[in-house]
Amino acid sequence: MKSRIPSLTSLAGVPVRVRRVPDVRKETERLGYEAGKEKLAGVCLRHPKGKKGMEILVDSTLPLREQSSTFLHEVIHALFPDLSESMVLKIERGLFPILWRRGFRPFGEQDE
Repeated sequence: MKSRIPSLTSLAGVPVRVRRVPDVRKETERLGYEAGKEKLAGVCLRHPKGKKGMEILVDSTLPLREQSSTFLHEVIHALFPDLSESMVLKIERGLFPILWRRGFRPFGEQDE
């Protein structure tokens, strides 16, 4: 299951742009969205301004395993926008270890 996520893909037929950035909060604000003050590991932006679809941003400074987990977390938000944060976390924590053991590497191999 070793894979790399292309920068543009689709989820349930909706175009999704995936980017790794060094500061998710700053990039979110640059795109015109409020991001709060805390550091963000990732975010799923629905219908970014001037674009069709969604954009997923993942913190590129995190270890690759954490980037992968964050990506999965944001995909769950994208697919199920009405789920609470606690439910998204439960799904992520349940699925991610299984996917990781099976070779889920959306951003390539880990550098450890």
